[in-house]
Amino acid sequence: MLEHLITSKTRLRMLLKFFLHPENSAYLRELANEFGDSTNAVRVELNRLAEAKLLRKEEAGNRIVYQANQDHAVFPSLKKLVRQSVQWDDLYAAAKRIGAEAIFLRESEKLKTFSYLLVHPSNTYSCFHRVEEKDHSLDLLVISEDELESVKAESQSCFLIWKDNERHA
Repeated sequence: MLEHLITSKTRLRMLLKFFLHPENSAYLRELANEFGDSTNAVRVELNRLAEAKLLRKEEAGNRIVYQANQDHAVFPSLKKLVRQSVQWDDLYAAAKRIGAEAIFLRESEKLKTFSYLLVHPSNTYSCFHRVEEKDHSLDLLVISEDELESVKAESQSCFLIWKDNERHA
């Protein structure tokens, strides 16, 4: 849905990255690598969102780290819209139910769609899963940590949107 409202793919990726899980933070080159975009394209969109005060930026050594500005007046509404557009509640529930430790969003250039990768800690846990709800379905690919790198290499864009911090604390 959002891809029809927001025509900049880079801006759309940023909204998904930062507003699905507002604790996510990233710096310019990290985002460019995850998104498969040029650093200039990412810089332009980071600057736009930071100027609008939708993103906070903070210096960390020689890097500037960006994160959603949770104090912005439109933050709750924007977060809700972004989460609804990707069926976040169903996605998160499925990840917790199978014991996934991370969720990645993968963009398919051929299909011009996003798909969800749930990363499971077991190397033997790999499957395709469809969550059926009353008015929609959600396709999930469950992969192991070992498979993640090859999937990233085959994707135009593949980036982390959620990590189970309880496991990594």
